[in-house]
Amino acid sequence: MAAESSNIAPEPEKTGQPQEQGASKTADERCREVHVEAGSQMGAVRRRIVMFSLCLALFLSALDITIVATALPTIARHLDADAAEYAWIGSAYTLANTSSVAIWAKLSDIFGRKPIIMLANGAFFAGSLVSGLAATVGMLIGGRVLQGLGAGGCTIMVTIRHRARPGGRLYADHWLAMVL
Repeated sequence: MAAESSNIAPEPEKTGQPQEQGASKTADERCREVHVEAGSQMGAVRRRIVMFSLCLALFLSALDITIVATALPTIARHLDADAAEYAWIGSAYTLANTSSVAIWAKLSDIFGRKPIIMLANGAFFAGSLVSGLAATVGMLIGGRVLQGLGAGGCTIMVTIRHRARPGGRLYADHWLAMVL
């Protein structure tokens, strides 16, 4: 009997100090609580408006990859672009978009998601404005680079994890833009 009692771990002594709240919870449980608290502050109407805005940002950035391919011959002819400039008009956007994703993600780790997605939308808008008002091929390529930088931020910031339905809507938006 004495041998059996030696295998049982002794209970910790009670010191009278209150145990730290949340100390027994896992990191996942604490993370879920934070997400529930943050999500509960947003009403249904506001959540729908935010989701619509995010879907629209992703739709525009995805649409801009493909839409220029249709109009590129007319644009190049209007701006007297040579073959190299013709190629850069389409490629500048995609290259800037792809290369900026990691930078936007790190910036969101540092400054938070909301200010970074606002900055990305602002860069996309400014690039669209420059591209729309471009009088030379160089100005158009520069606008497309700025657009691509903003679109890279929009694309990476609009990822929603742990929620299937909104994520499905976002990806459906992306593929709809590709089809159009």
